[in-house]
Amino acid sequence: MKVLARASMAALILALACGAVCAGELVLAWGEPTDALTAGFEVEVLDGEGRMVQVLDVGLASRAVITGLADGQRYSFRLRPYDSFGNAARRASQPLVSYPAPRIDEVEGDLRPGRGSLLSVRGANFDDGAWVLARRPGLEVLETTVIRHDLAVVEVRVSDSVPLTPDDLLVVNPAPKAPVYATAHPEVLDLDGSGSLDEGDLALLEQLFGVGRDDPAYRAVWDPTGDGVIDGEDAAWLREAISRRARRARRAP
Repeated sequence: MKVLARASMAALILALACGAVCAGELVLAWGEPTDALTAGFEVEVLDGEGRMVQVLDVGLASRAVITGLADGQRYSFRLRPYDSFGNAARRASQPLVSYPAPRIDEVEGDLRPGRGSLLSVRGANFDDGAWVLARRPGLEVLETTVIRHDLAVVEVRVSDSVPLTPDDLLVVNPAPKAPVYATAHPEVLDLDGSGSLDEGDLALLEQLFGVGRDDPAYRAVWDPTGDGVIDGEDAAWLREAISRRARRARRAP
């Protein structure tokens, strides 16, 4: 059987934050098969020691919800195609290593309107390099420092003294993206968690122009072209994705 070279090698994280995904779950997605031999896929889940803990037959689906994962433990995920006779490919995709979907349980700290305030954000599954985004008007996240998988320190600026709740913030774990999949599913670049692609996502991207993979501020989520640097090509890619969505919306009955 031929190995599906493109789709099977491009598994990626879709759940950038908990949202509708609960603790101990993760949503994976990949491109559709590009050959006639592939009859379906198996998703292989391995623990941190490399032991197989789950194998899911998902048929020709292009996404899967992985459940039963433990908070604070990294897992490896592989995609393996099979043919109509049930013969699995000898090679699976490159493994994607990730925590389960991150979540925020508690936000602590004193707010000083108009000035920077330090908050403790407690939850689970904050990966190294995770970034926290604001989901409330008048709230700006200035910096995120992950202490451990269940604790991050976040500097914010607020316009009022109304206490923050976990729903006011969004945790984004760094995750590789497949350009082929992102082209077909631009919603993975909804960087601000607003539910749509818009100028807000573009503004967030442009704030990090020039940041490269060797820079501590680099986040894979901000690099849709995957070339290792956040630049005008990424902004152009996102701008075109926003335009395509707007054109489709205008044509819709």
